[in-house]
Amino acid sequence: MPPPAPDLPWLALSKPQPVLSVCQSPPGVACRKAAGLVQALERTAGRLGVSGLTVGRSKAACAGACAGGPFVALPRRSMFLRNVTDDWVEPLITETLLRNRLLFPLLAIDPLKTIHPRLMFERQSGVLAVMDEGACMVQVARYFLGFHEGVSCGKCVPCRIGVIRLTEIIDNIIVGAAPERSIELIQQVSDNMTESAYCQFAGKASGPVLLILKHYREEFLTHIRERFCPAMVCPLHY
Repeated sequence: MPPPAPDLPWLALSKPQPVLSVCQSPPGVACRKAAGLVQALERTAGRLGVSGLTVGRSKAACAGACAGGPFVALPRRSMFLRNVTDDWVEPLITETLLRNRLLFPLLAIDPLKTIHPRLMFERQSGVLAVMDEGACMVQVARYFLGFHEGVSCGKCVPCRIGVIRLTEIIDNIIVGAAPERSIELIQQVSDNMTESAYCQFAGKASGPVLLILKHYREEFLTHIRERFCPAMVCPLHY
């Protein structure tokens, strides 16, 4: 039996709108690349069993021969991609649409002002985080927590103590002194902060940690189980 069709996370919005839009030339101007890209997206989605993929067409004032190729818009994220060749069609569906990971080389921004980094995108908060490949993601989580140390108003225990406890757990992971169940503890403390605190500040404090843990869980496990930092920057006891 074929695997069940995955859901598109970006479809869980109230207003009907195409998930993707490919530029459409004005009347009288033929652009084979744009038409071929739409067909490739729909054909690949069918092959992968992705249901609900709607490819729209957006108006463009062009002569049908753009240097960067057809523009692809992500309307719900106000982002544009360019140079989307056939080789990028499947990663665009599997990585960006299904896993909320942006394809950095395709972003329509000035390439002279960017490098090829790790890039995280979280749909609910709209957080976009960029970092060098050599960064340790456990230390990145600790960096985000540092913004909230001493900021809690202190009126409720889940937030006041939760930030302290999360910091302790991650600090132990960094130095190689974390117990096996540290990831479970991070999840439990974060859930308690989100569900039991008086305001939303606690969830904002723990949110980046959960986001990093979600996408880089294996890196946390390597620190905990092997006492090894893949980025070779943590003071672990080998």
